[in-house]
Amino acid sequence: MSTETEYGKPVKTILLVGATGNLGGLIARALLTKGVRLRLLVRPGSRAKLGADVAAASEIIENEAGAFDGVYTVVSAVQGGPETIVDAQLKFLQAARAAGVRRFIPSDFSFNFFGLAEGENPNSDWRREFARRAEKERGAVEVVHVLNGCFLDRGVFFGFLGAFDLEKGEACLWGDGNNKMEFTTYADTAAYTAEAALADGPLPREFFVAGESLTFHGAI
Repeated sequence: MSTETEYGKPVKTILLVGATGNLGGLIARALLTKGVRLRLLVRPGSRAKLGADVAAASEIIENEAGAFDGVYTVVSAVQGGPETIVDAQLKFLQAARAAGVRRFIPSDFSFNFFGLAEGENPNSDWRREFARRAEKERGAVEVVHVLNGCFLDRGVFFGFLGAFDLEKGEACLWGDGNNKMEFTTYADTAAYTAEAALADGPLPREFFVAGESLTFHGAI
């Protein structure tokens, strides 16, 4: 862990993987407002995809060798198939364990997928598979799954999820529309993640957060 100090207080080093994405960039900015030493692990050739403000305030590394040294928390915001969600993240976790990292936050950022049956949602299956294998691989590393419900942002809730079709004036209704669901924006999810990354005390394995708890009728 970092031994640097500012005003007599330790400065924590946070390693963020996946900062070139939308949510990853917001997590990076949320962490920087906390005065951390932010280290970004990016793929070779992807540096140009970083926001200029994030790149200027961070240490950027393109090689995993040494990237985990002195790190307090590893935050993953990578996306992809099982080769990324399971295999790549397990490699990150193993490297974190070897380096003595305190906490690992995988790239879940979702509803509570632990309650789904196998095969009900392939994307969730991969995340549960990572969670199962992480329990065996983590050693002393605290693995914290940030579960924020559904993203409330227009491009998600009003976009690829298909809940609303604004052009047609149509909406998809689950059940009678009276059950409450958790909703959080990208920005609020990033802020919650930054708090989890920096927490001094232990956190639960399943870290539930929500910006709003709404019924279908309340969402519209």
